[in-house]
Parts: sequence; structure tokens; C-alpha cells
Amino acid sequence: DKKLDKLESESCKNTTLKATKLQITNAEIDMESNMTITNVAKESTCKPKSFNKIVKETIKKSQKKPEFNTLVIKPINDKDVETEFNKIKVSLTKDCSKAPINKLTKTKDCIVIKSENKDAITLINNAINKNDEIKCKSNIVDKIEAKLFIYDVFYVQKDEVVQEIINKNPSIEKLVNEGEVLECIYENKRNETQNFCIKVGPSIREYIKKNGNSIFIGYQKCSVKDYFYVKQCYKCQMFGHLSNECKNETTCLYCGKEHKSKECGVKMEKDKYNCINCKKNKLSNDHTSNSKYCPIYQKVLQRVINMTNLAAKN
Repeated sequence: DKKLDKLESESCKNTTLKATKLQITNAEIDMESNMTITNVAKESTCKPKSFNKIVKETIKKSQKKPEFNTLVIKPINDKDVETEFNKIKVSLTKDCSKAPINKLTKTKDCIVIKSENKDAITLINNAINKNDEIKCKSNIVDKIEAKLFIYDVFYVQKDEVVQEIINKNPSIEKLVNEGEVLECIYENKRNETQNFCIKVGPSIREYIKKNGNSIFIGYQKCSVKDYFYVKQCYKCQMFGHLSNECKNETTCLYCGKEHKSKECGVKMEKDKYNCINCKKNKLSNDHTSNSKYCPIYQKVLQRVINMTNLAAKN
């Protein structure tokens, strides 16, 4: 009898526990259902976009960024940029008051003027060259030709590669005959193959893109990729010049301190990386100064892309 009583007691406990668990589960389901209903209600109460707002967003997306003509002005004989900048502003007001200017900026070593109007840039350039008070050298920056990298080419030398491309790609031969640029800049020799960097006109680049980023050279089909050269100094880590031109202090590309990168003690400690360019610009700097993900590098890269002649003539 005692054993029976004990079994009945345990059975009652288990039944009560199961009932309690079931109640909790049902309560959780009810809570989730209520939360879902609340979220749906919140979403349904959001105000729909007005017609005017939709039109404005559509126009903004469809608008192309303006293409600027650029004039770069550099002081000669170590003249102060700020002094020459002020002289140029006076000249612009006096001699080029009707020339539309989109941007007028100064950097550490030059002054940059941008305008959507090509004639305006020519007018400003002529005015600066004629002004004896302005001790500067000005240069209109044209768009540069696109560069492409060709990978893993067998048995072809630098002086042969252009003719090989023309011989094996009739469409490219036609474009070259029409005046498109095709030039080999340099080769990068490997064990059995070579990589080539070529300069091409926009129509040749477009043809190669449509052909699956590949061209025929000799008896092989070679992969081709865009190559946008970003000039960076590995002495001070800044962009726009090389180490053999650098007058700045030596800066480590890993930690951002004043010592040579090869002497850095935190090369392998990623949590101590400190990009000096991002630090100066108050951006996230937890990467090396030569990182391809660096925001400053990406900005300079975009500038190079914008300066490259990529638009093929129809």
C-alpha cells in the first residue's frame, strides 16, 4: 500500500509539472503572437512616401555626376601656396569673372580649379600664364588612358605582345586602325609566364569587357583585369607621391609611429595597427596604411577612376 501511495504521489507531481510546462509554452506562443501582431501593426501605421518624394528620389538616382575639367597650378621656386592662392583669386575676379567655376581648392603643394566648362578652364589657364605676378606653372589635366593587366602569358615578350594581340583579335585590330591606343607599358616576369600591363583606348577596353575580360594571345586565352594605379609613398605613407620624392618624416605603415616599417615590432599584432592617414582625417584607423579597405585609399582610388577615360564612343 505504501508503494502504491508513493507511485500515485510521483504520478501527480509529473502531471502537475507537465501542465505547468504546457502553460509556460502556451504563454510564450501568445507573447510571440502578440509581438508579431504589434510589429505588423507598427509597419502598417508607417506613412507611405508622398508622390513628390518618390519623384525627387528617382531624379536623384538618374542624375549623372558632372564631369569636371581640371586645372592644376603649382607654385615655382618654392613659392608659398597660400600667397599664390590669394593672387589667383584676385586674377579670377578681375580677368575671368564670367568663367563658371565649380571648385577652387588648395592642397599642401598646389591649387586645383574645376569647371564643367572646358572653355572656362582654358580661359583661366591663359589668364594665369599671362599674369607676371603669379609665380606658378599651370597644367590642364586630361583624362588618362585605361590600363589593363594581362595574366599568365606563355612565350611572348614585351616587344611582341601588342602585335600578338592585334594578330589574334580582329576586332581590336580594327579599333587600332581607327586610332585607338594600344601600348604595352611593362612586363612582370614569373617562372614560366609573364604578366603584362597595357594602356588601351576606351573602345578596346569595352570590347575586352564584353568578351568576358579576356583576349587571345598566341594560342591561349588570357584573363584581363582593370588596373588603376594609386601612387603612395612607403616612407611617409601619404598618397600622391613616391618615396624617392618624399620630404616628410618616416612613418610606419603598421603602427603609424616614426620608424621604418621593416623595424616595426607589431607587424603581426593586428589589434595594434594604426593607419596614419585615417588618424589624421579622424576616421577608423584600425588597419595598415596600405590596406585596400582604407577609406582614404578608396577615396584616392575613386579619384583615379574618375580621371580615367572609360567611356567608349558610340
